[in-house]
Amino acid sequence: MKVKETSKLIKMNKKYFLPPIICFFLFVTDQVNGINLFGDDHYAPNSRIINIMPTGNSLTQAADPGYRGYLYHLLDSAKYKFDFVGSKHDGKPTNGVDPDHSGFGGYVIGPNPSSGDDWDPWKHGDLLWHLDKGYKIMSNNADVIVLEIGINDFFNDRDDYDPNKIGADRLDSLIAKMYKLCPDVVMLVSNLTPVKWDANFGNLFNSEIPAIISKYKQMKKNIYPVDLRKGIAWKMNSDISSDQLHPTASGYKKMANLFYSELVPVLDSMMAVEQTGNATLLKESTDLKIYPNPLDNNILTIIIPTLEKNIRVEIFDNLGKILFLETNVTDTEFKLPFTAFNGRGIYQLRVSSETTVHYAKLIVN
Repeated sequence: MKVKETSKLIKMNKKYFLPPIICFFLFVTDQVNGINLFGDDHYAPNSRIINIMPTGNSLTQAADPGYRGYLYHLLDSAKYKFDFVGSKHDGKPTNGVDPDHSGFGGYVIGPNPSSGDDWDPWKHGDLLWHLDKGYKIMSNNADVIVLEIGINDFFNDRDDYDPNKIGADRLDSLIAKMYKLCPDVVMLVSNLTPVKWDANFGNLFNSEIPAIISKYKQMKKNIYPVDLRKGIAWKMNSDISSDQLHPTASGYKKMANLFYSELVPVLDSMMAVEQTGNATLLKESTDLKIYPNPLDNNILTIIIPTLEKNIRVEIFDNLGKILFLETNVTDTEFKLPFTAFNGRGIYQLRVSSETTVHYAKLIVN
């Protein structure tokens, strides 16, 4: 996906396993306990690189199609300094340039026997067992975790537990273990994606995730939910593949768009802390001035609230999909045509600098 250099309008319009919970781990280490943790290191040595490790099951492992390539291009177009890393260096996306990840097809949360045991090198196809045993499927210097796990628990487990009853407890244990290994890591945790055969699939499991997120927030952890069920306008015939489980290319694009919209404030905060040494300097404000609002077939004017460097203007729809991105804005008044929006609806505008983020909601009639 390419972003135009001027008025960069981003038009974003399965066969691996499991669409559930998503978390990205950031690594810098090249080798730990004999297991390679790969990274491209495609930025200068003195640059601040945010390492992102996609971790989960086959939805993370998926390369062609898969969400990793689309997400890579979104982050790269926004000029973030980042690197996808992980314990696996395979499945290079044809729509991306970075093959590093920690996605394991068929894995369950754990600890329990699973069908993944049959093909796992250690004969344990679950994430928690590997973390308990010290196998470095994640790094102890991770910056961000986007965790995608849980759907295989409904199919691949071999201990007859009901994931609708205790699956969330196992997810809680997995997150606790990750924080024990990486106390300061930022986590993005997704719920289960839909399946074709059951509109209510995993609803109980999904409904318990917000309470888990709240628990860790009360412990002062930086953890955020990614609602892959309600946050995406899924079209089951075109976004879910013929296996009725895995997304198609269009479905993976929608996942990448949502992950990007959730990652942006996290990465902005991390970059501001890096540059200023003080997390309190990144301020959020909802007083962004725009007019007219509502918008009717005319030009929207955005009053840029600061003349600092690296001003970025972004527009998201109500599902978190990014529709517009312009970087290095220098005008004090920024103009957007009516055609920048996808028809009637509610949109979020975001103007950010190195130290401040301003938001506004816009109604398009």
